[in-house]
Amino acid sequence: MEIKQFRESTGKTQAQSAEELGITVVYFSDLERGVFKPSPVLSIKIEEWSKGKVNRTELRPDLWG
Repeated sequence: MEIKQFRESTGKTQAQSAEELGITVVYFSDLERGVFKPSPVLSIKIEEWSKGKVNRTELRPDLWG
């Protein structure tokens, strides 16, 4: 599942999601749009935040493939 898809399914705003992950709204928005790939640590945080629905393998197949 994509980050944006998950966030929208929860009804959370980008600001709420960014705060929960400990990142800025601008960075969160860029992640949703695919401008940047999350770091290995952030990939794990996103997987935990989404309760596994957005998994680290999808986010960074180059690292977790």
